[in-house]
Amino acid sequence: MTSSHGGYERAIHKALTDRWANTDFAIRLDSDAAELSVSWIDGPTAASVGRALSELQDQSTGMFEGVVILTRGLGGAREREQVVARIEEAFELQVPRTVRGDIDWRAAALRELEVPVFCATDSGLPLVTGRARCSLATVLREVFDSTDFD
Repeated sequence: MTSSHGGYERAIHKALTDRWANTDFAIRLDSDAAELSVSWIDGPTAASVGRALSELQDQSTGMFEGVVILTRGLGGAREREQVVARIEEAFELQVPRTVRGDIDWRAAALRELEVPVFCATDSGLPLVTGRARCSLATVLREVFDSTDFD
């Protein structure tokens, strides 16, 4: 990796940690700047980080021009448990657990739920337009992926 790539990695890391100080980001830019990999656990959504990287790219010509890979962990144990508790309350159910107390993702994938389907309105308020069936695992992942753990 050339020294300029290391400088780019540091600049990207600084920009992200300035915005999300409580999040630990790992940045890797491959040697030919074809692939930028950003990973983290707890903190902003992948969409938020993607927007921040786009803003950074707009401000700095040629920083990276290739594929951007964003990898976000599911959050820390405390944050996940808060989300799980809200889902359990909203759907009046118990999220299945392994013997160690972790989410049993296989059992959650087999548990089917009926969830509301929302549509955005001109006022910005969501409107329930119907109901759909999906697995508890899908609901958990969607909520985890759309939650800022910061």
